[in-house]
Amino acid sequence: MSRTPRLPFRLIVSSLVAALAALFALPYFFVGSAQTPFANSLNGRIAFISDDGALYTVNPDGAGRARITNSIRPESSPSWSPDGTRIAFGRRAASNQNDDVWIINSDGSNEHLLIANASQPAWSPDGQKIAFCRFVNGNLDIFVANASDGGGVVNLTNSSALEQEPAWSPDSTRIAFTSNRDALPPPVDPSFAQKIYVMNADGGGVHRLTSEPIGSSVEASPAWSPDGTKLAYGRREGINNFEVFSVNADGSNPTNLTNNPSSDFDPSWSPDGTRIVFGSFRDAGQGNNIELYMMDADGGFPTRITNNFVPDSAPSWGVASGAPTPTPTATPTPAPTPTPFPPFNITGRVTDSANNGVAGVTVIVITDHNGSRATTTAADGSYALKYTADSRITIAPAKDGFSFNPSTVSFVSSGSVTGDKTQNFTAIPVGVPNTFQFSAANFDIPEGSPTVTLTVTRTGSGVFAGGALVNYRTTDDPAAVPCSTVGTTAYARCDYATAIDTLYFAAGETSKTFSVSLINDGYAENPESFGVELFAPIGATLGAQSTATVTIADNDAAGAPNPVFDSRFFVRQQYLDFLNREPDSAGFASWVSTLDNCAPNDTRCDRVSVSSGFFRSTEFQSKGFFVFRFYKVAFGRLPTYAEIVADMRGVTGESTDEVQAKRDAFTNAFAQRQEFKSAYDPLSNQQFVDALMNRYGLQQVTVHTTSTNGIPVTFTVERIGFVNGLNSGAFTRAQVVRQIAESDEVTAAEFNSAFVAMQYYGYLRRTPETGGYNDWLRTINANPADIRTMVSGFVNSDEYRLRFGKP
Repeated sequence: MSRTPRLPFRLIVSSLVAALAALFALPYFFVGSAQTPFANSLNGRIAFISDDGALYTVNPDGAGRARITNSIRPESSPSWSPDGTRIAFGRRAASNQNDDVWIINSDGSNEHLLIANASQPAWSPDGQKIAFCRFVNGNLDIFVANASDGGGVVNLTNSSALEQEPAWSPDSTRIAFTSNRDALPPPVDPSFAQKIYVMNADGGGVHRLTSEPIGSSVEASPAWSPDGTKLAYGRREGINNFEVFSVNADGSNPTNLTNNPSSDFDPSWSPDGTRIVFGSFRDAGQGNNIELYMMDADGGFPTRITNNFVPDSAPSWGVASGAPTPTPTATPTPAPTPTPFPPFNITGRVTDSANNGVAGVTVIVITDHNGSRATTTAADGSYALKYTADSRITIAPAKDGFSFNPSTVSFVSSGSVTGDKTQNFTAIPVGVPNTFQFSAANFDIPEGSPTVTLTVTRTGSGVFAGGALVNYRTTDDPAAVPCSTVGTTAYARCDYATAIDTLYFAAGETSKTFSVSLINDGYAENPESFGVELFAPIGATLGAQSTATVTIADNDAAGAPNPVFDSRFFVRQQYLDFLNREPDSAGFASWVSTLDNCAPNDTRCDRVSVSSGFFRSTEFQSKGFFVFRFYKVAFGRLPTYAEIVADMRGVTGESTDEVQAKRDAFTNAFAQRQEFKSAYDPLSNQQFVDALMNRYGLQQVTVHTTSTNGIPVTFTVERIGFVNGLNSGAFTRAQVVRQIAESDEVTAAEFNSAFVAMQYYGYLRRTPETGGYNDWLRTINANPADIRTMVSGFVNSDEYRLRFGKP
């Protein structure tokens, strides 16, 4: 999981967290085991980021581990409110792929966006302000804003350096931070210029706290002791080892507290100042997995407080709030689908002038930062949608042959729109000429451009009558032609990335744009073209120009080097191949710097490690592994490349509830495919369930869902439970397939097969051949801990490199 860079110390650690994240991390609720009883004075809870990039809390003795958030987007840098009731944290944004700062109650309720385009929040001890980081013209500066509403934003540093990791003094008058503002000119490595600085709360009085010479070490992650007399921080000596140090508030007496051959980092003080929690790689027996440790304030008696096979990092220790953290409880029967989080609802009805419900109206919700989604009204005209807190929420109904009153409704807030909403609409039959088409038939672009942007227009008198949507996709040529072939056709694995998605229009909106990513290979070629088409419109029809052609003009001379050996090209390609998106600026810089600063033969940060980090990320798991299991459960076969690349794009969204909506839509559409209907329509419900369960020899499965306040809940469902649910109408066949596909048993059974297949889909961009696939599957089954061998085999293969140039 990539996170906002905290260069260079945090950069390397966060990259290693991503690279070491468990492959296809399972959505389990882990309970930490207590190690040693601590004094009662160690109150409060510890917030941290765990395996799937989500926010968790745990008691200081390791018990009571609880997941607090349930977002598909990775999260980082938790910071407790002074009273211990709320947590500020960073979350990868949807609109621009940077981070936003969010607030959530410690029990998982009232989650809301506070500050857009912001990361690394730090709550002031007086509760009035939140310090955070934001990129400005390529530089990372430290800002402050009001903790109440995110307003009153002020840039405190406003420099040309990387200023980050703000930490408030206990009296809220000073802020410690890390910066490379005193970097020396080459040949001194600028990454070794990061030191600890202190400034006044208004940005004045900046001075360097630590006295180690520039270029001798890296210092980062400052944390004030509760009495304000000391700061704990991380120091990197050389390239491989990190230690936790303390220093007096005047910069004197730097002391190594951990002094361990394994890396220790991210210190945070207990509320009473007697202990420090930190992250550590010292559990070699768990594959160098990151765990949280606690030690005395002088470094004595280090004790592990988390104990599982997934990374736990970025701890923040908060005071006791008096409100107990809820414990997950099971209910007797499984919910058909997981409940989105947070639980803000939009409900209402669409009726005609006589108040009769109008069925089949598509109701669209468009947000500024958290994506868009849609649902269809039921027979009585009712509808229900979920949404995430945002600055603007727009609701627009759409149906061919109708206008609506009102045509569009928007809720706008200077902070965030929250709470349940009710909105009704009246449908008015009318002939509405309204069409979608491309703004041009041809789009020409030079090969060096990262993307090509296409415009879709909506025209006709009906554009003000209601909402509308249209889908688009690239029309990929499936021919297995080598990328070195000189011709006039562009291919998705060689020249551009497959694109498929939906454009949503509110009433009055007349144009939208989307982009297709291009690959700047090293082959000298003719101009090459690919097609893009619009399809399945709602609330409009397709115009005459529903297809377009994109032509890429080559920019390479014969004999150009293969760009895959360039770090920037390599990292961007990982985003395109595995996450199906362009990189965010922060994550991209982090991964590139990880490669560029990796010592020779250091397997923790080389190309294989970086690439496996993408392959094993939660974001990729939520797309690829989710789709993969449907094919294996329903059809007992691997999906083809063309199938899975389109389906992965189809379940990609910009917020938790949008992803949930897209997964629901995928689930329902999957059961309508002809292959599924041909196999199962003739079967009874009992035969249908038996066919799915017999594929794995199962009598029951363990499934997971999430309660409305984000607490994970686990169920065991027997065959008869699924059959009874189908017979009563509580379940659909689509929902049963999904429950079985996402069960612990199927997840474990398909773990290795998905690992192998996904490498063909990601690295080689093709369907696996039977012989090679089976050979690799036998290899990973025999050596399940040896991930590097397989990743190296693909990322260093000639077939992978030939996608971009001569190997």
